[in-house]
Amino acid sequence: MSIQQSLAQTLADRKGFGSSTPETIVCTDENGIACELDLTGVDSMSCAFRELRLILPTKDRSFDSLSQWGSELSKRVTYLL
Repeated sequence: MSIQQSLAQTLADRKGFGSSTPETIVCTDENGIACELDLTGVDSMSCAFRELRLILPTKDRSFDSLSQWGSELSKRVTYLL
């Protein structure tokens, strides 16, 4: 299962959650990439969180490849201002 699918299912299961104390959820994919999210609220259309962490496997990752990957990701994520 992809991280996107896992995250969508996890958020759907927590619909109606709301707290000032965050709940950490972890979603992983078959490549060992993990997404950790500190949730504070989930409703039918969105979620609120304090922190999002993306953890990559510790394979050979050069600074240039990580920089390029981060740059490409930041171009796609335009709604988090």
